[in-house]
Amino acid sequence: MDDDSGKLYRELMDVFRQIKKSNFYTQDATLTPGELMLLNTLKRSFTSGQGIKASELSEKLNVTRSSITQTLGNLEQAGYIIREMDESDRRSIRVKMTEKGEELYIRHAKEMIKMVSELSEYLGKEEVEHLIETFKKVNNFLKARRNLK
Repeated sequence: MDDDSGKLYRELMDVFRQIKKSNFYTQDATLTPGELMLLNTLKRSFTSGQGIKASELSEKLNVTRSSITQTLGNLEQAGYIIREMDESDRRSIRVKMTEKGEELYIRHAKEMIKMVSELSEYLGKEEVEHLIETFKKVNNFLKARRNLK
C-alpha cells in the first residue's frame, strides 16, 4: 500500500466511524441500523397481505440467513413484525410488519426525510445529489469487486 492509499484508508475509516457514532440512522436508539434497514426493506418489498419470505429478505439485504433469523427474532420480540409459516410451502417463513412496526417505520421515515432536508440546506441540493451518485458508484465498485473473488 502506498502512502497516499494508506492516508486515504485512515481518513475514510475515520469518517465512517464518525458517521456511525452520530447515530445517523435514527434518534430511536432501541433498534440497530440493521434492524431499521430490515424494516425499511420489508416495507418497500411488501406488496400483499401475504408478507415476504425470510429468505427473500436475506437476499435483498445480502446477509446470511442466520443473521436474518436473529434480527427477525429481535424485531418480533419487540412487536414490530410477526413471522408465520407459508401456507403453500411449510418450510418457508413469511414476515409481516405489525401496526407497531408500521408506526415505527413512519416515524423513522419522517425523521430521515427531515435529516436529508437539513443536509440539503447545509450542503446544497447539488452536493447531496453528487454524494448519492458517488455512493452508487462505490456500491457498484464493491459489488463488482465481490463478484471477482
